[in-house]
Amino acid sequence: MEYKWVDWTFNKRLWAQVINRAVEVHGLSELAELIEVSETTLTFWGQMRYKEGFEWPHMSNFLKVTNLLDLDPRRFFELEE
Repeated sequence: MEYKWVDWTFNKRLWAQVINRAVEVHGLSELAELIEVSETTLTFWGQMRYKEGFEWPHMSNFLKVTNLLDLDPRRFFELEE
């Protein structure tokens, strides 16, 4: 079996736009409760800020958001040139 390494980047700008729009629609505290994260975490995501050592949200949180908002997770990943 042969594997191919693919370099990709997480589109933080698109993620921030989605989060900020979801906060506008659902409210900060309600959305944080649905996703099971703190309001501070949502605010940071909306500002493209992440915990030290991470350049994107934890995968479990990412999938909760994409499932909740009926989004295709592939939209947020881009191949590097």
